[in-house]
Amino acid sequence: MKRTAFFLLSLCLSVVCMANGIAGKWHCPDEVTDQIEMGFDNISCTYKFKKDGTLVIKIKGMTRVEHHSANPESNTLRRGYILIKGRYTIHDGRISSFVENKDVETFAQESRENEKYDERNIAVSTGDIIREKTYGEGRARILRERLLDHRFLWDWDDEPFTLSGQELQIGTRLKCQK
Repeated sequence: MKRTAFFLLSLCLSVVCMANGIAGKWHCPDEVTDQIEMGFDNISCTYKFKKDGTLVIKIKGMTRVEHHSANPESNTLRRGYILIKGRYTIHDGRISSFVENKDVETFAQESRENEKYDERNIAVSTGDIIREKTYGEGRARILRERLLDHRFLWDWDDEPFTLSGQELQIGTRLKCQK
């Protein structure tokens, strides 16, 4: 009985020690973000592993769309945000994640590069708001669909992982740096 209790205690402590090593904020380098096809030119991906087993993933993307080279004020910025919250477990050098559908949020927006609304010209501002809302709702849905094509970013089922200094690798495709 004492051996079983000792074994369970040491197992729990080893999981906590591994969680302490992985705990913190990790960033994906360009070699990983180049694999993510979300329709944006610039993408950043950040992971936050907490000691209590909580996982937060933030993916941000941005594209600048130039409409008229003579009038830079008409250029637009398209931004997308994906927020994934879940839990992770570590056991024997393997990691698993648990994310529910309700814990995946997507948001998109389009705005002029140097946006300044003029209260005197409310019709233009209202048109811009409607255009932005339409873009945001449609694009957010597309981001959620495209996220399913990149499950290696967040869906781990007993994946091997290695932790060496300032580098974390989960599976074969996901690499992160502190």
